[in-house]
Amino acid sequence: MDQNHPVSPLPAQPPYVPASPPPAWQPAQPKPRIRIPSDRWDAAFAVIFIALSVLAVNFSLYGGFAVGYAVSFLALLMCEGIYLRRRMRRTTAYGVFCTVAAATAAGLFVWHNDGVIHFFAFCGMILLAMLALLEGTDTATRDGGTTAALLDVGHLLLVRPFAHMCTAISSIFLVKQGESIGKRRCGGALLGMLCALPVLLAVVPLLISADAAFEGLLRHTVLDRSGEVFVSLLLGIPLFCLIYSRLFGLRHELPDKAKAPTSPAKGVGAIGINTFLITIGSVYVLYLLSQLAYFFSAFSGILPEEYTVAQYARRGFFEMAAICTINLGLVGICLRLSRKQAGKAPLSSRLVTLFILLFSIGLVATALSKMVLYIRSFGMTRLRILTAVFMVMLSAVLVFVILRLFITRFPYMKATVIAVALVGLTVGYADVDTVIAQYNITAYESGALERLDLDTLSDLSDGATPYLVELWDERTPQNEKRLAAILYQRLEAFGDVTFKENKHVYEITDTMDFRHYNVDLFRAHRLLEERAQAICDVHFDDFGYSESYDDYAW
Repeated sequence: MDQNHPVSPLPAQPPYVPASPPPAWQPAQPKPRIRIPSDRWDAAFAVIFIALSVLAVNFSLYGGFAVGYAVSFLALLMCEGIYLRRRMRRTTAYGVFCTVAAATAAGLFVWHNDGVIHFFAFCGMILLAMLALLEGTDTATRDGGTTAALLDVGHLLLVRPFAHMCTAISSIFLVKQGESIGKRRCGGALLGMLCALPVLLAVVPLLISADAAFEGLLRHTVLDRSGEVFVSLLLGIPLFCLIYSRLFGLRHELPDKAKAPTSPAKGVGAIGINTFLITIGSVYVLYLLSQLAYFFSAFSGILPEEYTVAQYARRGFFEMAAICTINLGLVGICLRLSRKQAGKAPLSSRLVTLFILLFSIGLVATALSKMVLYIRSFGMTRLRILTAVFMVMLSAVLVFVILRLFITRFPYMKATVIAVALVGLTVGYADVDTVIAQYNITAYESGALERLDLDTLSDLSDGATPYLVELWDERTPQNEKRLAAILYQRLEAFGDVTFKENKHVYEITDTMDFRHYNVDLFRAHRLLEERAQAICDVHFDDFGYSESYDDYAW
């Protein structure tokens, strides 16, 4: 190496730093919260809805689900239609029917006082109101003519309100100010009211202790109903949040969560479906052969000895109702899982299904004939009537499913809703308890019934009171004591009995306000009040009274 020309050293290299791998997980950016200011229409109806929600709770819980509940429901239904007037995109006959049927069902709370009918009417009114909203706003995501419509009802009833609750409630306190969003002044007012509540809780008791006039004023206005007001607010405000959030989301067309794409299901082949249904159908064929014992003497050995008409009528009704319900469910599942061809199940599967459905209709007819025979022999009860009505509705559903087998676009769910609503409204306005009391008493007086079950009549609602009073007016020594006990039990709902001047005196203590008004209740109150003293005289006379079976059925 030449020393006169030394080699220059290489420039220093920076230390090697391995490239960091990209992070396997990155936190998702939070979605911005939707902020929608409310306009005057929203603000006005928010006040209306919160007032109606609190009143609906108060009228329902403290008014006994009578005229007060009917008025509050109709007011909410009407205000919903007005609030969504611009959002209603179409008017269909089915939507109008659901609205009218829901409004008509509210009359049941004014006319009759049957708790069972009120429960079914309450559920039906909510279902019909949701179906009317889906139909009018055109927000259904599934075919409304199938059972999938029930999923849309559940989504509209519960899912949408909770999904949009934060946006809807916060919008009450927001207002549009030019291009920006500001807060309403009502927020500060509400905050001031809330802060004043603890102070009032300390100051008001001191003022009551200090002045008798102030105590009397509050006692006759606020204190006597403080618990009622508190419960109404406690339950009414959450009810308002549910109602207003649902309607606000519909009016402003707030989006739902996007659904994940689903791959079309291939379905089960016809062989598996048919084998399953034929196996069940073969047992039904054997059952049909056994029924020949009722018509041909050659099969008489199949029946037990001394098999009476009463035993035939009483046996098997509820089992047949259960079998029909199971068959309907099996048919629905099989048709759902079946591999479709041009939107239809294979013809062989439909024919086997048709046999199952026709057999079910035959069971319904047999069960109804048994129930008619049973009623003629032993009289009516609420369970017998309501079960028979259920079988009539079930037979209509079976017919609609049969039509769906061969008419693909037949809306069997809509037809079911219409049929069930019409039958339910007819039964509700006819009043099951009134029909039971009238039939049993008339059949006993004409000799069609050997015995009159007073214990059954005593369990009926106020609709049966006029017929019990009619029995009382025509009473005999054999039924006088038992009738007095039944009528006195109903009298206790309206007043008390005190002992004055060596006799029991009935005094009315329950004064009904407008929330409690009900036609059957008012009529029963008036009839019992006219005969109150005579009923008490017999009821408290213990001579000859016994709790024997003959006192209950005679």
